[in-house]
Amino acid sequence: QQFEEAWKKHGADLDLTLLLSRFKELCTEDGSPEF
Repeated sequence: QQFEEAWKKHGADLDLTLLLSRFKELCTEDGSPEF
């Protein structure tokens, strides 16, 4: 049970990291100096 919850949390963190990297890529392509 605990392992399953930890795995789900890790999966959510992974999705968030992927989203962040994609967002940064879009901002870089757009030429934004913030990222």
